[in-house]
Amino acid sequence: MTAGSANKAAHTTTNPRRYHRLLAAVVSTLGLVHLVFAPFGSSEADSTWKVDVRKSLTGEKQWRIPKLTLHDQASKETDDWCTEEEYLDGEWVKREEEVTTNNIRRIFQYTDRGTLKCASKNVTYGVDLEDSDPIMFERLLEAAQYVYKPRSGCRQHTWNRWNFAKFCLRSRAGCTLVGDSLADQIYTSLRDTMVSGSGPEGGPDSLFHVTAKPESMFLIYVNKAHPDAIKLSQAAGVATSRFDRPVFAFIRDHHLVNREDLDKAFRNTPGYKPFVGGPSYMEQRFVADRSWWHEKWTELLRFGVQFDFKNDGSLTALEEKSVIAFSTGPHWSPRELWPQDFVQKADSYDHVLRGYQGAFAAVLQNVTQIARDHNVLAWWRSNTPGHYECFQYDHPENQRTDQLSTRDPSRNDFNWMHYPKMDKYVATHLGYKPSPHNRYLRPTKYAMRYLDLWGMSVKRPDAHYKPAIDCLHWCEPSIPEEWLYFWWHLLVTQSQNDDYDDEPIGDSWIAAGMPT
Repeated sequence: MTAGSANKAAHTTTNPRRYHRLLAAVVSTLGLVHLVFAPFGSSEADSTWKVDVRKSLTGEKQWRIPKLTLHDQASKETDDWCTEEEYLDGEWVKREEEVTTNNIRRIFQYTDRGTLKCASKNVTYGVDLEDSDPIMFERLLEAAQYVYKPRSGCRQHTWNRWNFAKFCLRSRAGCTLVGDSLADQIYTSLRDTMVSGSGPEGGPDSLFHVTAKPESMFLIYVNKAHPDAIKLSQAAGVATSRFDRPVFAFIRDHHLVNREDLDKAFRNTPGYKPFVGGPSYMEQRFVADRSWWHEKWTELLRFGVQFDFKNDGSLTALEEKSVIAFSTGPHWSPRELWPQDFVQKADSYDHVLRGYQGAFAAVLQNVTQIARDHNVLAWWRSNTPGHYECFQYDHPENQRTDQLSTRDPSRNDFNWMHYPKMDKYVATHLGYKPSPHNRYLRPTKYAMRYLDLWGMSVKRPDAHYKPAIDCLHWCEPSIPEEWLYFWWHLLVTQSQNDDYDDEPIGDSWIAAGMPT
């Protein structure tokens, strides 16, 4: 299918998927129009559109996009694509094709740049080995034998770098991920499937290049000199000038807010000392003095996307929403946020959670303000579990719902037990419910959605990177790829164009069987 056939607005009367999305867009537009003309907090808001103004823990006002409801008739599905509800009700099963050292890169679409990591259980503290040492990926084939599948048997939209790039290129700011080392694992999965070659930015034969910025920003661009670049431009229906901006950006940020916002969130908290004007050693901690994600994203949103036109004067493709996903959790601990002389008490984590909620409120407020002027789709990614004493597990456990150790359920290291509290707060605040539709996502109260990765991850206590010393991070490739695939499925579900399940025939690397 060409880019010209991707336009979902062309035949709304014959394609239910196009009709439902158009209807949802119309209803959403009516809601936003109302917000423009109705004063915030007005008690005179009518019974159909209610605007709720609340104060966050930082004392700042927040506003809600009104809740939208579509008629039941519009929710009828006509194909077997997974709904969000169906996708989340899944299990880990053995792959039909056995994973071997010869095919693992092809199965996970890894280029020659992709690093394989899944260390032996014998890698303990003090064992410092190169990633290329066989002991560092001894368990890889065991962890990689399983794939996540919805129990209903519904179809999943298949991820590949070509269609992902088409989606991101059709938006102003592309696709952005902000977060810590766990978000970094999603970025690594993307980079290892998109960028090839041994150079710092990728080899000359790589369709995509990566550029690292000093502020912990990693940007993936189209290599304009690659012979497939013009084919990608045509497939996406965008001018090659779009290649001057990144397809994908990863911004490393442990807490998602700057020092000033963090101090505001923790105001009047016992034992907390501010980062701004506080002890000099606090300046060395992983809290940025600027909100890099906000600055970079806002900058990219200023640029429009130039689409190609068909002979009849219509656009070859529709603009997609600029996507951003946030992730934070592991670094919310007194050890990282409190002064050196702080004595941890029983209620220390309660204070930390208060700051976490304040940071969430600040991010949500920024996203909400941006959404007033731009077509954006934001996600708040759930935490994923650290499994206590994960060295004891060798297989997936599809009935598991918590991260407790089977050997010693009383283990409570780090702040892992607080992840469900963080997730519950965000999911409740956002009014999260998995969407029952497979042609669009459930309309939301905010310009931010919740991405639930807990259920599929908690079932894999066997797939952590270094079971003897690191039960938080994951083998690569394994679980992070499934996070990426789920996110992609939801992006396609709400997309404006219909060609994201097309064969990536323009990508010569994929067409050649993904050689490494």
